[in-house]
Amino acid sequence: MPKTSAGLRQPLNSTSTQTLDRRSMPTNKTDQLTPAGRLNESRLSGLIGYQIAQADITALGVFEREVGKPMGLRPVEFAILTLVCENPGVTSVRLANALALSAPSVTVWLDKLEARTLIIRRSSESDRRRTHLHATQQGMEAANRAIERVTFGEQETFKDLTPGERMLLVELLHKVASRRGS
Repeated sequence: MPKTSAGLRQPLNSTSTQTLDRRSMPTNKTDQLTPAGRLNESRLSGLIGYQIAQADITALGVFEREVGKPMGLRPVEFAILTLVCENPGVTSVRLANALALSAPSVTVWLDKLEARTLIIRRSSESDRRRTHLHATQQGMEAANRAIERVTFGEQETFKDLTPGERMLLVELLHKVASRRGS
């Protein structure tokens, strides 16, 4: 593999016009070790996808501790319930598109939420083939409680981030996520 001007190896088939720059990478050996396994990750540390996957482990742990176990909600159920609360009358097709899930899998999750009386389905008055989703009072309360719990858990877990860093991180992650489908 050819080396860049910074001396890092890049694949021959790289389509990137940018070269990796050592200044954006961790500078000492301990900065290049994985948090849990203490393995050298120097070639992975500059990859956005790898860092997102590593951060996801922590974020999912917070979710499971604060919402998953105590409230019996999976992350996808939480996302669907919250989106239904925020978008009364949304259709399952719009939810599937928003979450990059298949329509049949969204239907399965909706069935589970409906069985717990967290959402209800209403047929469209203008087109009986369409079903609109609404949160029940119990569903709205559950979504609000879940948001409060996960927000608290994230604030505690990520307390070493300043409010500005947290806002920037959320903004950057949203920007990365918005590239889906491009």
